[in-house]
Amino acid sequence: MKIVRVAAMVAMVTSLAVLMGTGSAGACSAVAPGPAEQTLFDQADLVFEGVALASQDPNTTATMISSADPITWTFSVEQVVKGTATATQQVTTVRSEASCGFTFVVGHRYRVYAKAGGAGFTTGLFSGTREITALSTTTTTGSVPTTVPPDPAPTTAVTVVVERQPLARTGSPVAQVVAVGLGLVALGSLLARTRRPIP
Repeated sequence: MKIVRVAAMVAMVTSLAVLMGTGSAGACSAVAPGPAEQTLFDQADLVFEGVALASQDPNTTATMISSADPITWTFSVEQVVKGTATATQQVTTVRSEASCGFTFVVGHRYRVYAKAGGAGFTTGLFSGTREITALSTTTTTGSVPTTVPPDPAPTTAVTVVVERQPLARTGSPVAQVVAVGLGLVALGSLLARTRRPIP
């Protein structure tokens, strides 16, 4: 009878251990306040802002699911603040915040702080990643947002040609002098006539 009770207790303890193990693979804790924004920026290998498009869970059909299982998210990158990113960048985080994973929502915009590793870029709950409503207009010290400048408006060169036309002349200089002289003679004769006494 005593042997049966001991075996039952061992089975109970084993079952509880298995159940507790499947619920969470580890605990996530942090000391407040956390690192400053500049520190998080300096520690990250890639910082970008974009919209979460979709997630890939390689353990969807697994019989055992852990909060530390990796989830890969694909983002539509709108602005690169640090490092080099592709137009659709993938970043991996763990499944649950219980294991310091970050919970993304499809269609929402985020500023993602990621570190480079053997399997690609990873981020987490305390990496600095956060949801944003619009693209940042100011960046962390030392960061240079990568933006594509718009194409300049087409310009058309217009050349204006101004032609100087010569002034029209009424005759040669000699003819002009003769005409002026004759005019003076006629004027003098007219004045002389007006001065003669009337008989």
